[in-house]
Amino acid sequence: MNKFLLQLSGQAENRFYGHVDILAKYCRIDKTPWLNGYLQHGWNGCDGFSHYAGYKRRAKKYIWSKRALADQQLLGGSNNFVIGSPWLYSLKMNQPLKNSNRSNKIIAYPLHAQPWAPKNYLHSEYANYLDKEFGSVTVCLHWSEFKNTEIINTYEDMGHKVVTNGVGTPWLENFDKNFLTVQQNHLKNHEIFTTNAMQTSVLYALSMDLKIHFGGPASWVKKIDESGTYGKYGQEFWRKKAISEAEELWKIELGFDEIKSPENLRDFLDWNKNNVKISFLVNRTIDLLTDTKFSEKIDYFKTRKIR
Repeated sequence: MNKFLLQLSGQAENRFYGHVDILAKYCRIDKTPWLNGYLQHGWNGCDGFSHYAGYKRRAKKYIWSKRALADQQLLGGSNNFVIGSPWLYSLKMNQPLKNSNRSNKIIAYPLHAQPWAPKNYLHSEYANYLDKEFGSVTVCLHWSEFKNTEIINTYEDMGHKVVTNGVGTPWLENFDKNFLTVQQNHLKNHEIFTTNAMQTSVLYALSMDLKIHFGGPASWVKKIDESGTYGKYGQEFWRKKAISEAEELWKIELGFDEIKSPENLRDFLDWNKNNVKISFLVNRTIDLLTDTKFSEKIDYFKTRKIR
């Protein structure tokens, strides 16, 4: 399937970071299944789909937490199913902490965001900040920056080790369905997670019992830091909660108490008979036609085959 059709069908966001494949493996399904709905593919402080886009959608929405569900319902959203995050299903299957070797090590995550997101990092300044604050650390870069030798050298010249979780975007070359397993293997051998922004990986680190530290320069255009991206409270609110309410926060936001058995999850996702439903296609069409950014998506997702 090319990337245009992957996006048009609504399946692109379901496959980010191998999410739908993780759920399929948990349900003991071998092939990548079709999902008649939308699967939340990252954390945000609003309704699970960023900028409160989820409540407007008619097709089924599979979201991580009851907190996101409450935001959906407050705005009149319907057709929601809370299933917990694919990350927790992956942790449950992988159990990475059994073979961890932390020994007070530190891993840094500059804000991870897609290349088209409005951001402008201060890599040199951040590398210097890490050196002064911690000494040499592991720095995990987004794949788009890991391709940039200049950025890698900026960190390595300061004595930092540079890694990446890989490509989690399903229509790009070298997309890795095991993205989250790679991330778990990086996190399990570190004790402290430091970052310059509240993001999904903060919750992932908390779920693996890492201590969280915020700090260092982060420069991005205002759009990324607006409250709409992180719900009505914004970055600072969530950063404080990640420190003061660490365990409670990740369990709520990742849906720790919402994890289903394989049998129940199959029922929730309608995978006992994995068919493309006409009702989904109708609702997907309506969702696209009522999406103000539809024309932008048409322009962006030109045909390109994925594996």
